[in-house]
Amino acid sequence: MEKSLKAALLPWIPWLRGPGPASARNVLDKHAIIDGFDNALERGKKYAEPFLHYQFRPFSDELYSAILKYLPEDRFFIELLHGDAMRPDGTSSRLVLPIQKKMISGLDRESYDFWLELSAIMCAPELRDIFKARLESGLRRRFECSLEQIPAIPKLMLVRDFSSYKINIHHDIDWKTITTQYYLPCSDGQRHLGTAIYMRKPDGEFVQTHKIDFLPGNAYCFAVSDNSWHAVEPVGEIPRPRNSMMLIYFRDEGHDY
Repeated sequence: MEKSLKAALLPWIPWLRGPGPASARNVLDKHAIIDGFDNALERGKKYAEPFLHYQFRPFSDELYSAILKYLPEDRFFIELLHGDAMRPDGTSSRLVLPIQKKMISGLDRESYDFWLELSAIMCAPELRDIFKARLESGLRRRFECSLEQIPAIPKLMLVRDFSSYKINIHHDIDWKTITTQYYLPCSDGQRHLGTAIYMRKPDGEFVQTHKIDFLPGNAYCFAVSDNSWHAVEPVGEIPRPRNSMMLIYFRDEGHDY
């Protein structure tokens, strides 16, 4: 009876299935991925103004291809009920999928294993410490404790934006410590849909300094502070969703996105 029950449950409970195919696991080398982040930040573009942030490309071609391959269907995501993302009909132009067991349990075995393992790697303390070290001067705007004591609880999620999406100029809510985002387009046709960076003048006016191009594998990171102003201009009508992945470090528990 016990064996037959387990067999009946296997299609529905991915973590009973055992490890996925080797093809998915080959690109998920923890040390290679974390070293790739460190090297990409070293080679990437560092901006000191208007606030400290980096533009970098952390993923190998093989890993990036795997990420695109395993992107889930819309039905696995949930709507982000944020004022800037809401359409007139009450639906949201942004969907999110926190990479947590309970949220991705409906995925097929191969996809489930891939996302769970990638999340474990990207949420590792080694990567957190790399971001802290790179963004130390930005973190010091908010925190007076030692770098090791600065709270940074990692959560990984997938993000999918549709036509009419926008988010107004903001510096991120203060329960976030570090924001990182990884663009996941399949081509360079969405270059213009990237995050815009702003400087706030003494009179309160915002001036756009540059934009992080929405190109395959492009990424950015910054420490959340009172001057980390950024936005996404209205995307208008887009033929394909604006896919990305976000790794957010939170100040405390209780936040998924």
